Amino acid sequence: MTRHVKSCIESKKVFHACELLIGDLTMAFEIVVDGEKCKGCEDCLEVCTTSVFEMKENKSVPVSVKECLGCGSCVEVCKEKAIRVEELKPDLSEVARSLLGDIL
Repeated sequence: MTRHVKSCIESKKVFHACELLIGDLTMAFEIVVDGEKCKGCEDCLEVCTTSVFEMKENKSVPVSVKECLGCGSCVEVCKEKAIRVEELKPDLSEVARSLLGDIL
């Protein structure tokens, strides 16, 4: 198992553990592919375990952004440094924020 796939699986386990502790936890990520840098190698499509990317006009395009786990495998595998994944902070209650403490 490659390091990229392993990190995605671990990210998914942590996400589901948090859901069990505090209920519905929607994680959101902004995924940006620089079309000027993307060479269409499809490495990001192959490494993404949640099928976030599709090829359109020979470029990678994030189409299922809500499925992103934020593991960063696509960023690591992109030789052209064309992909950026940024976490959008969830709007949590004070109770949830205190439970998650330093994790956030």
